[in-house]
Amino acid sequence: MTTKMMSVLMFALVFPVVLSAQAATTFVKVPEGYCWEDTKEFVKQNGRGINADDNQHLLTGQFAEARSGAGDLTLNVRTLIGKNKKGEEGCTIAVEELGGAAASDLNQRANSAFGSFNTRFAARIAAFVSAREKAREKKEKQEKKP
Repeated sequence: MTTKMMSVLMFALVFPVVLSAQAATTFVKVPEGYCWEDTKEFVKQNGRGINADDNQHLLTGQFAEARSGAGDLTLNVRTLIGKNKKGEEGCTIAVEELGGAAASDLNQRANSAFGSFNTRFAARIAAFVSAREKAREKKEKQEKKP
């Protein structure tokens, strides 16, 4: 009885790890509150069925993936506050595919031809967050001038 229970528990713990793809990360120099809010805004604009966990700074949702023919992908997007290798304050944006589509043959071929969807999506989020931060800085400078 205990060996059956152990095998079921091992399967439940290992199976999701095998099916999930490697996460792509990118660092953005943005204050922590803005990073999470801007990331959440971008993900909600570009995905469907978005679930947001404000405590853990985690978003889960479906995103259209046309390049491989694999259909929609389910992604986890997480923001982590910290410093980069240079010691600059900011946040890391991590994007991870979930489920069987992440490990499909069509997706793997598309990744080798066009680059990882995770990496490209993380870069798009980082560009959006950086642009929003630059707009805020520009607005602050304009407000300071009489």
